[in-house]
Amino acid sequence: MKNLSLAIVSLLLICSIKSIAQDAKVESGLMYYLTKYVEWPANKHSSDFIISIVGNSSIETFLESLASSKMVGTRKIVINKVNEPQEAKNSHIIFFPKKKIGNISAATGLAKSNNILIVSEGSGMVKKGAGVSFTEKNGKTGFEISPSVIKSCGLKVSSKLLDLGTVIN
Repeated sequence: MKNLSLAIVSLLLICSIKSIAQDAKVESGLMYYLTKYVEWPANKHSSDFIISIVGNSSIETFLESLASSKMVGTRKIVINKVNEPQEAKNSHIIFFPKKKIGNISAATGLAKSNNILIVSEGSGMVKKGAGVSFTEKNGKTGFEISPSVIKSCGLKVSSKLLDLGTVIN
C-alpha cells in the first residue's frame, strides 16, 4: 500500500512538472508571436531584440531555444535574465513570471518611458500594468491584452492580435 501511494504521488509530480514545462513552451511561442503583432517605435529598431525575464522561470529555456533559431525581423533575439525590472531598461519585452508579478507596478513607469511591453503570467495582471498576461482557462493557455496599456508605452498593437486574446481596458 505504501508503494502504491508513493507511485501515485510520483506520477502526480511527474505530470505536474510536464504540465509546467508544456505551459512554458506554449508561453514562449506566444511571446514570439507577440513580436510579430506589436510595433515598437523606430528608436527601438537599432539593436538586438531583447526579452528580459525578471527572476527565475521555466520559460527561459524555451525562449533561449527559440532565440537560437528565430529573429524579430532582421534582429537577433537576446534573452536577458534580471533580478529587478530597472535592470531591463533597454529591453523590448520584460517578462514577469507568477512569482514576480508583485513587481509589475514598479515597472510601469520604466515601460512607458522606454517603450517596453510588459508580459506576465496570471489573470488580471493587465489591470496592474502588464500589456499582455498569459492565462489558463479550462486547461488551455491564452492571454489577456490591454491595448490602452500597450499604447501608453508608445507601442502599436495589431487588431489581429486583439482578436486572439481577451481584450481588457
